[in-house]
Amino acid sequence: MSSRDTTPPVNTTAFDSFREIQKMVEIAKASWAIWFQLYSFELGGHKFALPIQLHYPLFNAISEASRHLTIMNLDALFKGRKDTHSFSNLLDVCEGNLMPNQAKKCRDKIASLQPLIKGIGKLRGNYYGHRIRMKKAEEFFKDTGLKIKDVDNLLDAAYWLLWQLACAFIPTDPHITKYIEQSVKDSLNDVLQGLIDKFNSLGGAKI
Repeated sequence: MSSRDTTPPVNTTAFDSFREIQKMVEIAKASWAIWFQLYSFELGGHKFALPIQLHYPLFNAISEASRHLTIMNLDALFKGRKDTHSFSNLLDVCEGNLMPNQAKKCRDKIASLQPLIKGIGKLRGNYYGHRIRMKKAEEFFKDTGLKIKDVDNLLDAAYWLLWQLACAFIPTDPHITKYIEQSVKDSLNDVLQGLIDKFNSLGGAKI
């Protein structure tokens, strides 16, 4: 580093935090893709609805776990305490390695998402966390005011923030996965098609 270079070095701890946040974002994105794919197959009467029904305990657990992981990771990413991995905390430690306007855009983005983040926090605490009695799952979601598209928007925002923060670590080449949603959907489809093929090979009605 030359004597004229005033850019502060990015320490290992900051990069480790970036890696952890990257993993959280990718897990949230993949989990939501799994849940939505299963949900759409069952709701729309897709041919894959049959293997999902035949293996209900398995796919019900996968669906619930996927939704849980999405909400828990989004809540941590956007609302983390000072001692946790979160966008705000990572921005604090690597802001000096971003363009001033870039850091401001990140903070503005997080601020603009506060209503959705608040809804995610309610779900995390009241449904996925404490499992408060006297309410059904649908009522918890209704109380937050969140819709499916709102979770989509938060996930898109999480990826946008991840790409912006990656600029602070360019020399290390973060390798962000670009097509994780499609990859997850393709893999899930392969598994379900395999179950259909097995069903057909056993003499069931061809699907």
